[in-house]
Amino acid sequence: MVIEINKKLILNVFEQCLVVKDGKLFNKNTNEYEAIEGDKVKFCFTNAFGVDCWVSGTVDGYTCNRRIKLRGIHDLYAIKHGTKKTIKHLSVITDSDCEDDEADAYEEMMKAEWEAALSE
Repeated sequence: MVIEINKKLILNVFEQCLVVKDGKLFNKNTNEYEAIEGDKVKFCFTNAFGVDCWVSGTVDGYTCNRRIKLRGIHDLYAIKHGTKKTIKHLSVITDSDCEDDEADAYEEMMKAEWEAALSE
């Protein structure tokens, strides 16, 4: 999928679990919003010495579940299992080739599964 951010930057999004929902990147697997270029993010990761560290910064590209790339940092980060990232959405997806139907169909499927589980 191709997304346009703030009417300036074009990014290719390769993960099929990511869709555009309400002008933001949404992960269908985790049922959570992701961060895009320019958004601020804070998260915990375990460094090479086994120490848990909290890091914050500006997203370079986009996040996908535990994977985060920060502006000005060469390495990718992996969020520590069992923790979540905090996102301050500063950027907006202004255009994409993502079909709105994909996100809507996924929401309907999840709603139907939830209703089926409740009726058991």
